[in-house]
Amino acid sequence: MKKAIVTDRLLGAAPTDMDLRDYFAGQALTGLLANPKLEKAILEKQEWVEKTTWLFADAVMERRLKDNR
Repeated sequence: MKKAIVTDRLLGAAPTDMDLRDYFAGQALTGLLANPKLEKAILEKQEWVEKTTWLFADAVMERRLKDNR
């Protein structure tokens, strides 16, 4: 069984180009997709979904910077 490698550039057991902002955007996307009330918006406004996930990710990154000062 492989052990998980944990660094800022690795996720799981294999190297990845995903950074923390990408991870937060993915988590935001997961949350949006899990909300059945947003199904119509997700299907009809894909650009909105894309922009929204990155806005969430940027907000989390900003908050992390403020909290770490």
